[in-house]
Order: sequence, then C-alpha cells, then structure tokens
Amino acid sequence: MIIKKLSVPLRSLLLGLAISVAGLGGVVTAAELTLVVSHPEAKGPVRLGVFDSEETFPDAGKQIANYIIPATGTQTTFTITVAPGTYAIALYLDQDLSEDLTYNFFGLPKEPIGFAKEKSGRPKWEISKFDVGDDPVRIETTLDFIF
Repeated sequence: MIIKKLSVPLRSLLLGLAISVAGLGGVVTAAELTLVVSHPEAKGPVRLGVFDSEETFPDAGKQIANYIIPATGTQTTFTITVAPGTYAIALYLDQDLSEDLTYNFFGLPKEPIGFAKEKSGRPKWEISKFDVGDDPVRIETTLDFIF
C-alpha cells in the first residue's frame, strides 16, 4: 500500500524545524499511529487530516498533515508516524474523487466521514483528541454518512 502524504502548511514546517533545533541536545522521538477505518465499499481513497489544536480542529486547510490512503473493500488499515503530542483526526472516503469533501444543498457531507472517538454531530476536540507518546497507538473508527 502506498500512502501519499501531501505537502504540509508552513506552520508544520516551522514546528518541525523548532523540534529539530531543540532536539540537537536530546533525542526527538516519534511513534506509530495505526488507524483501522471501517467504511462503505470503497469507491475512492480515504483522506486523512491530522490536527494538533482545538482552534483548528476540524477545519479544512488547518490540519498539520494530510494523507491519501488507497482504500479497497470495507476496511482500510494504515500506519503513519507522528511526534509525541495530542492530536485529533478527521477522515472521509473520497467517493467522487473530487479531492475535496462534497456537500449537499443543506451543507451536509455527501461522502462518509469519521473522527477518532466521535459518533455523530460536529466533532469536538475534547472528545476526539488522543495522546501519542513513545509507544504505538491504535485507533479504530468508522466512516458513515451523516444523513
């Protein structure tokens, strides 16, 4: 499986540089984050956004990293590497291959979406967030239609 990481915003590059400079006197660690995503029969890739603050979650374009993961069948499992910290994720199944989450007339997503630990409604940072330390983390979530 090839996981494509999209370019990250300048803020993420600066954060990485700061971690690198700070890490000159110590060791910068990273951990594996494995996601097991259940979804309707795949007609396109799973798109993942990783967020690191309540102020940005889950707003499109404000994530610190984006991934495109090829999906087949009804479950997709993949692993990414992240630095220790607190994160939340937003995912959707890009069924129409538009590269953007598609909305209906009422402003509701037309494609299956999901978040860590959220089951319905607009996701909240306090519910969706999870901590990553030095040990691997595994999250299982389901992408569903809202309507």
